[in-house]
Amino acid sequence: MNSKTQSSIFGIERSASHELASPSFSTIRYKDLHEAGKKLLNGAGRTSQQVANFASALNLWMRTFALSLDSFVGTEFTTQFDKHLLQFSDLQTERLAARTLKDRQEQIIQWNQIFESMNRTDSLPSTFHEAVRVMLNTSGLSKADACRRAGITPPTLNRWLTGPYLPDVSSKASVEALAQALGFDPAVLTSRQPPRRRPRYSRNQKVGDKPTVYSQRVARNRAETPGFSLKPTTRIREQWYEVISFKTDTTRETANKRNSWRLKPLESTGARVQWSMLFDGYVCITAGVAWNNISNYLGYLRLPRPKGQGIEDSDVDTLAWLTFPELIKQYVLWNRRRAGNVRHNGLVTFLQMILSLVAPQRGVLWNTPSLSETLPAGRFSVSLEDWHGHCAVAHEKISAQLRALLNEGSPVRSRESHSRAAVILNSSYPLRELLRLPKGLEDNPPPTAHQRDYRAWLRDMVLIKLLVSNPLRVNHFSVMTYRADGTGNLYRASTGEWRLRFQSSDFKNERGAAHTDYDVAVESSVGPWIQRYLSEARPYAVDADSTDYFLLPFVRGPRAYDEGKTWQPRKSTSRTMISALEEHNLEPAGNWLSDSISVRFYVLTKLYLPETQGFRPHIIRHIIATDHLKRHPRDYLTVAHLLHDKLETVIKNYGHLTVDDGLRVLHSGVQEAMLELANSH
Repeated sequence: MNSKTQSSIFGIERSASHELASPSFSTIRYKDLHEAGKKLLNGAGRTSQQVANFASALNLWMRTFALSLDSFVGTEFTTQFDKHLLQFSDLQTERLAARTLKDRQEQIIQWNQIFESMNRTDSLPSTFHEAVRVMLNTSGLSKADACRRAGITPPTLNRWLTGPYLPDVSSKASVEALAQALGFDPAVLTSRQPPRRRPRYSRNQKVGDKPTVYSQRVARNRAETPGFSLKPTTRIREQWYEVISFKTDTTRETANKRNSWRLKPLESTGARVQWSMLFDGYVCITAGVAWNNISNYLGYLRLPRPKGQGIEDSDVDTLAWLTFPELIKQYVLWNRRRAGNVRHNGLVTFLQMILSLVAPQRGVLWNTPSLSETLPAGRFSVSLEDWHGHCAVAHEKISAQLRALLNEGSPVRSRESHSRAAVILNSSYPLRELLRLPKGLEDNPPPTAHQRDYRAWLRDMVLIKLLVSNPLRVNHFSVMTYRADGTGNLYRASTGEWRLRFQSSDFKNERGAAHTDYDVAVESSVGPWIQRYLSEARPYAVDADSTDYFLLPFVRGPRAYDEGKTWQPRKSTSRTMISALEEHNLEPAGNWLSDSISVRFYVLTKLYLPETQGFRPHIIRHIIATDHLKRHPRDYLTVAHLLHDKLETVIKNYGHLTVDDGLRVLHSGVQEAMLELANSH
C-alpha cells in the first residue's frame, strides 16, 4: 500500500498541503481552555504552584475584558491578540510590580499558544504522542528509518511514541526534523508541544556554550598565570605617552605611512578605550593593541622562574626591556607553547612591532637613549653611550628571529573564529545559510506589549540586515550616524534609496585599499526596517535625543549619570575606562560600543543558528567572501570591492578556494569519465 492510499485511510492531508489554521472565532469556552491548559502544563512537568500562577494569569485576563468561564474565546486570542495584550499591559501597569507584570504577559502568551493548539483544524489526534504514532503509520517508514532521516535516536522516538513526558522546547529542532522526515508540516507536532516560555529579549540572554579547543586552552592558561600582564606604573605611563607622541607625529623626519600611528576623535571610535589609547584628547587604537602586547611581555618577565624571568617588580616597568633579543626569544617560545605550539599570527605581529620600535634612526626606543638609565645595574645594564649600538644589535637579532619564524611556513590563526561558522562556510551556498539568521529573528518577534524588548528586536533586525547588505567592520556600525537632513553616514537619497557613506579616514586600511571614500546603496529589503526602527524604536533608546548615532542600546550599561549629570560608574568593571577618560577631561561619546554589538550578535547567532557555536560579526565578511568565490570562482576583485579591502589581502586569505575550484573541475571530469566508461560496456 502506498503512502497516498494510507493517507486517505487516516483522512490526513500531508506535506506541503498540510496547513494549520486558527479560525478567528471558536467554539472553545474559557473553562475548556482552563482545563486543557492544566492538563498540558501538568504533562510538561510544571509544579502545582506554576500551574496555579498560570490559572491566576488567565483569570486576570478574563476580569480585564469582562469575560467568564462560559464565554467563548474570541478575537482577543486570535486576530486581535497583540492589541488586547497591549491593552491588558496598560491597564495592569499601575496595579502590578514590573516583574509580576512581565510574568503575567508571558503566561498570557503561553495561554494563547495553548488555545491555538486547541483551535487548529488538522485531523491528527490532539495529543503529541498519539499524533506521532499516526504520523509514523501514515509515512510507511520503519522506526529505524524514521530515526535515520530525522537524526534522532531510537530511544528518543520511543519516548515520543509512548510518553508520559513531552519533549521540551530545547528539542524543537529534532521534533521539526521528525515531522519533515515523516512527510508533515513541522507545525503539526510543534503545536502539540508544551507552551514555551518566551525568553526575555534582553542583552543578557544566556545560551549554552560548548567549549572549544581554543577556549579550553585560554581557560587553562588563565588558571596557570592569572592576571600576569604588567599593570601600568607612573614611570611606564610617561614612557608610553612618549611613544604615542613620537609615533603619531607625522612631521618627524623618518615618518612614513607604515611606521606612524593615527589619532582619531573619541566620537569616531567604537572601541572601549583604555588609558594606553588616549593622547591629547584623541584615541589611538594601534597604541592600545601595542600596549596589550607589551604589557604581556613585561608581565612575563616578572613571573618567577621557570615560567618567566624572575625580574623584580621594581625593575620591570620600563620599555628598555624591549631591546633584549634573548628575552624576546624566550617570551616568544613561552607564548607559542601556551598556544599549543601553534605558529600563530600574534607572534609575527609582536616581533614586527618590536622591530619598529628599536629600528635605528626610525624607532622611538633608538631615539630615546635615556631609557638606558631605567635598567637595573648588573647583567642588563647599558650605558648611555652604547644605547644606539645596543638597539642596532637588538634590531638585527630580532629580525633574524622573525625570518626564522616565517621560514617555518605561513603563520596560522590560533583562534577558531572561522570554525564556529564552519557549518555555514562548508555549505554549497553559505549566503543562503547565513540568511536564516535574519529570517529566524524576523519570525520570532517579542509581543509589542514588551516595549523595550520589541524595540531592541527592531534594532537587531536592522543591525543584522545591514551587516549582510554592507559587510563592513563592526566599528563602522558603532559610529554610524543618521540625521534627518541627510548629512549622516546613513542617508536617504532623492530617489528614495537608502545609502551608506564613510570617508576613507574612517577605515582601518585608509592608507591601503580604503584610499577612496565609501558611498554605496543599502540592499532594498533593509529600507522598511530602517524606517520602522527610526519611527518605532530609536526615539526610546538611551540618549536618543542627544546623539546622532544610529544604533543605540536600550538599557544604560555600566555607566550612568546621576541627578546632577555627573558621570558615575555602575559597575566596577568599567572604572578603568572611566578613569582613563577623566584623566583627559573626556566624557563618553554615547555610541553603542563595538564589543557590545559583537556580544549581542554572538548571542543572536547562538539562538537562531544553533548548529553553529555562535560567532562575531566579523565572520560575516568571511562568509560573504567565501559565498561569492564559490559561486564566481577567482573573482577576487569583486570580493575586494565588497569588503573594501586590498586585492592582495583577499587573494592571500581566499587563495585556497582556487585549489578547491581546481579539484571541483577534476571531480567533475572523474564523474564524466566514469559515466562514459560505464556506457562503453
